[in-house]
Formats: sequence, structure tokens, C-alpha cells
Amino acid sequence: MKAIKSYLLLALLASVFIGCDLFFPYKLEDIPTAPEIQVPEGAFSVARDRYVYFSSGNLQYHAGMDKWRFAPNQYDYVGEGNSNISSSYNGWIDLYGWGTGASPTSQEGRHSFIDWGVNRIGDYEERTWRTLTADEWEYILDERKNASLLQGLARIADINVLILLPDNWKCPSGVTFNSINADGFYQNVYSISKWHLLEDAGAICLPAAGYRNGSWLEDVGCNGFYWSSSEGEWVSTDHAALTLRFGDNFYSAYVGEEERKYHGHSVRLVR
Repeated sequence: MKAIKSYLLLALLASVFIGCDLFFPYKLEDIPTAPEIQVPEGAFSVARDRYVYFSSGNLQYHAGMDKWRFAPNQYDYVGEGNSNISSSYNGWIDLYGWGTGASPTSQEGRHSFIDWGVNRIGDYEERTWRTLTADEWEYILDERKNASLLQGLARIADINVLILLPDNWKCPSGVTFNSINADGFYQNVYSISKWHLLEDAGAICLPAAGYRNGSWLEDVGCNGFYWSSSEGEWVSTDHAALTLRFGDNFYSAYVGEEERKYHGHSVRLVR
């Protein structure tokens, strides 16, 4: 490939400065291109040559025990308990300021990002997990093959969620999935048993856990806000970062809205 590029440059210079006719001995179809990666079952591609697996639930932290875990179920979220956030709170929280991997009870967010995945989480070793970048969230939502068909809003046992399906999705028998969000969360309504059919086939869900502003909670159960590891572009990067959003106010999920770093958002990690 380097030889082809060098030939092209020399030929172009010759045509400009010497008046030679540009001659290229290769057909375009003969030029090798990077092959598409074969995405394994249950994985999500986040670039042409890269894929990830999602954690089994949203990230949760218990200050009293100084312990991290993933939510017991994918659709679980803490809700009102997040209003008690403090270093002495003896309960679980799951809404964090941006980059607070080393200071999960901070209500300020951080100028420099420290990934929550640097910690030991449950039985997983340190640095097993990480946070998606904004570009990776966008690739899952918009750029991978059949991206628009692999996502949809839903209700699981009266809990509002965004469902994302792996690249090689095959819908199991006994359940249906509709990727169109015309009816919002009511587009797909599942019992726990129906959800388990989708989950066992590789589906993941992100609960609409709302967000925290100081100790005030907003949009709990109505909208989802999930951090990326990417800072904002338009607002000062000292203050804003990019998020995944979905829910009653947004319908289709999208990435790119800048949020203040001190807001508490949900975190879903990948490996």
C-alpha cells in the first residue's frame, strides 16, 4: 500500500511539473482494503475494526463499604437513594459526576477524566472495564451495519429503558422487537420473562435513571443520561462532557449533548 501511495504522488508531480500523462497501473478493485472484523456473538462493534461487550448492569457504588458492583439486573437503578450522596452514606448510588472514578461521591465532577473502570468491580480485577467514548456510542447508534434496527425504547416490568442489540442479532422465538420509537417507551412492552428471552440472546438495556444536580434528582424514570469519556467541544472542556441521551424528551437515542461535569449521570461500562 505504501508503494502504491508513493507511485501516485510521483505520477501526480510528474503530470504537474513535466506535463506527463498520469498513468496508474492498478485497478481500484485491486487495491487491498482493511477487512471487516468478524464480530463475535453478543458483541457490539464500536469502530470498523473494534468491538466490545457490555457489563451486566449499571455501575453502582457503596461508600460505607467502599465497594463497586454492577446492578443485579440490567434494568435496575437506584433512583431516590442518589439524593443522599456523600462519603458517609451507607447505601448504593449510581449517578456520578464526570470522571469521578477515584472520587465517586464528589458532586463537582473532574477536569481530568478518571475512568470508573480503574477500580475493582465485584469479582473483576482492576482495569477490566472502561467507559465508551462519544464516537464509540455514536458508532453503535448510527454507523454499524443495520444500526437503526438494533435499538429501541421499551418498558420492562414498568421500567423505561433503551434496548441495544448486538451486531449479529437473531430475535428468539416467543418475543418480538420493534426498532421504531413512534410510541416512545410503549413501543415494546415486556414482562420480566419476555425480557430474559431477549437478554439471553444478547440484548442489553439501559434504564432511564434520570440525572442528579447536586442532591436534586431530575427525570428519574423518564429519561436516560449516560456518560461518555469525551469532553465537550463547544462549551469549555473544563465544564462539559458528552452524553448519550434517550427518553420521553428525546425519543430516539443520540450522542453529543454537552452536560455539566458536576451533573450525576449513569455509567455503563464495556470491555
